[in-house]
Amino acid sequence: MHPDCGANLDRHWGRAGMIPCWNESSPVADPSPPRILVHGTFCLDRVLRVPRLPVGGYVEISEETWGLGGEAANTVANLVKWGAAVRFLPNPVGTDAESDRLLHLAEQAGLPLDHAIREPGATVPVCQIYVTPDGERTMFGQGFSALAEGELQPFDCSNCGWFTTDSNFGTLGAKALDHARSSGLYTVAMDYAHKDNPPFADIHLTSLDWLKEDPADWARRTKQTVLLTKGMEGSELHTPDASRVFPAYPARRVVDTTGAGDCFRAGLLYGLQQGQSLGAAIRFASAAASLSVAELGACGGIPTLEQVLRVIEEYEEVSASFDQT
Repeated sequence: MHPDCGANLDRHWGRAGMIPCWNESSPVADPSPPRILVHGTFCLDRVLRVPRLPVGGYVEISEETWGLGGEAANTVANLVKWGAAVRFLPNPVGTDAESDRLLHLAEQAGLPLDHAIREPGATVPVCQIYVTPDGERTMFGQGFSALAEGELQPFDCSNCGWFTTDSNFGTLGAKALDHARSSGLYTVAMDYAHKDNPPFADIHLTSLDWLKEDPADWARRTKQTVLLTKGMEGSELHTPDASRVFPAYPARRVVDTTGAGDCFRAGLLYGLQQGQSLGAAIRFASAAASLSVAELGACGGIPTLEQVLRVIEEYEEVSASFDQT
């Protein structure tokens, strides 16, 4: 890898370097940019705090909470809290009690639900998340495999500038990426990099949980760009011919790492929407993710804009690492 070769990376990042600068430093989102279009998973999270994960035997659950979940819904919840212009394209929900609970949680979080479709017989995916005292989580899902079935529903990309989807939608998400790109949107694919023949996106965002291949090799092989998040080890950006390593911001309190990657994705998109360079957008994403782990649940610890900017200002040396040299 080449951690010092970031000087010319912007020229490899296509449309990211061409986004006009609306309001890079203001703590209040500028409502004038095109919207961020978020396509993907909308589910219920059942979060269970346990002292340890057993291998056989019995463990007492010390705390249980139900919360808004799904990579896309979590991403939208962050963007809404920061005042970003956003549009949400989730999977359908049903007419049962679990669907009612999910829609109520989404309404509380302020999610734009104009495209949430109730379909009789549809079921809400449920993710059971076991959180241990070190903040690590183990997840068991039900109903997620069905998200990739059926046909892609047509969607309008007007007044939107950025598009993202997650790999739970499989080939439907890949088709959505193609449609968004053909409509001129900047695309971010979440957790598709480990798939065979990954679809084309302007940036593939993924983590060590998924990508087992060397990311620099992956970028050269696929001729695409990958942004790899590594928790407290920071993140890495790899294009087909250059690489750059970014540090992590210290996490002062770690309760639950669920949703940290979704917060990172939201921060990246928010920064780009606000006209920041890609390096500055990754800086914002990293700072936001370091704060998101302080509470239980994917949406329990969403930081405010002021909190994110305070972290960026406080850790000057870390923040300077994201600047182009």
